[in-house]
Amino acid sequence: MSWDWQVFCQDTMDREVVQSCFGKGGDITYLDWMLSAWGWTGACPSFRV
Repeated sequence: MSWDWQVFCQDTMDREVVQSCFGKGGDITYLDWMLSAWGWTGACPSFRV
């Protein structure tokens, strides 16, 4: 079973594969979303009340 890594390079709005896996000019890719989620997951424990 192989993983289709191109899905992470797709724009989240129109699902077109972008040249770089990181969105530019306001475009957001699935890789951007995933890295943002990991950042929030790591940051939330430091915000404990």
